[in-house]
Amino acid sequence: MCVIIDTSVVGLLFLNPKDRMEAATKFLDYINKRKVELVVGGKLTFELCKGSNKFELWLSEAIRNGKVKNFKINGLQRRKSFEA
Repeated sequence: MCVIIDTSVVGLLFLNPKDRMEAATKFLDYINKRKVELVVGGKLTFELCKGSNKFELWLSEAIRNGKVKNFKINGLQRRKSFEA
């Protein structure tokens, strides 16, 4: 499964549960129950956090709890250099 969270929709993930789309609820449940792994990193992470304070709070906690992996840009660049 691959999910791309765009800055234009990130706020929809954190609406009140009764107002949230079913897909958003399922996505959060999958992450919270560790059925899938979310990987974030780079400029998009900054943009998503800038666009939604609730996402930033959720992401910080999810990273601390091991539900989300955060790749720093330098690590990704280093990895790319090994593949070249």
